[in-house]
Order: sequence, then C-alpha cells, then structure tokens
Amino acid sequence: RMFHNIRILAQKHSVRVISFVDNEEERAMLRTLDGICESVTAVQRIPDFRPHWLSVRPFLVRAFSTGEMHQAIDAAFRFSIDDRNRYGNNAFGNACITARNLVHAELGTRYIQITFDGWDHHANIYQSNGIYRTARQLDTGLANLIADLAIMPGSDGRSRLDETLIVAKGEFGRTADLNSLGGRDHYFLHTALFAGGGVRG
Repeated sequence: RMFHNIRILAQKHSVRVISFVDNEEERAMLRTLDGICESVTAVQRIPDFRPHWLSVRPFLVRAFSTGEMHQAIDAAFRFSIDDRNRYGNNAFGNACITARNLVHAELGTRYIQITFDGWDHHANIYQSNGIYRTARQLDTGLANLIADLAIMPGSDGRSRLDETLIVAKGEFGRTADLNSLGGRDHYFLHTALFAGGGVRG
C-alpha cells in the first residue's frame, strides 16, 4: 500500500497495483533489504544500489509507520463516478485517475507506470474490434490526465503538469502498409508522446 515507484496494470475489468505487502511482512522486507544493503559483498557487486536504497528508505520507514500515510494512499485509489465517466469508465481511465491522485497527494512517488494492452492488431485493425476502441480509451484517459495536471497547482507558481513528465509509448512500432489480413505487423520505428515536465509541444 505504500509506494516509491508504482506500476499500474490496466486490465480488462480492474486496475491492479503491484506494490509492497502490508504490516509485519512490510517490516520484514525492510529489514531484509537493510541487511542486503549493509552486506559488503552486495554493495561491491552492485555499487549503485546503496545510494538509491538510502534515498528510498526514509520514505518507506515513514510509509510503514504512520496511519496518516496509509489513509492518504487509500484516498488516492478512490475517485468519484463523475471522474470515472470523464476518464472513459474503463481500466485505463481508472489507472490514469489513480496516477493523477498519487501525483496530487505528494506522497513521495517518483515514478508511475501504467500498462495498457490490446494494441497487437495483425489482422482487421480497422474493424469494429480493432484499434478504434483502444485508441479511444487512450485518447480519453490521457487527455484528461494532462488537462487535470495542467490545472493542479504545483510549486513556485507552476502546475503539476510542469513538474511531471508524461511519456506514452509502446515497445515497437507498426508497419505503414497493411498486410494481407488487413492488419499491421511489427516495425522498428515507432511514435512516442511526451507531455509536461517542461517539454515544448
């Protein structure tokens, strides 16, 4: 329930967050990680691990020990019906709302990843069950995320969008020409969208 880096998996009917477990198990995990970090062998084998762990650990200690922090995290995963509908009323939209709420909550989260599957259209890409449904969900969820962060106050007169870099991309592109099945195959060139974080569009 307490997060430093967060991955949100937008599944068909739900939003699943991959995180640390609760309570005594969390504390046991923290002790184990402390032990690994203090191990001379581990630090020598992974020289960049210790500075990163020392930067993360205070947040985790705070997260594991304060009820207020747990309540704040719980609140980040709650949203209104109006928000749900505005973001498209689907798993990807709900994941975008959760990401927005986590940014707004200022709980120390530095990285949020949303996974959105369903783009592998090797056949019938422009049919009713092809790309249009997923593209519409992406457009609605991402556009509202950007719009909400743009009006959310940040620090020093900036908005949360100014302080947050949004990257939307896949792991590969699609061919420009349709194949014999009316779909698009994998290709090494692909498009990425960058918004916020000082990016000039």
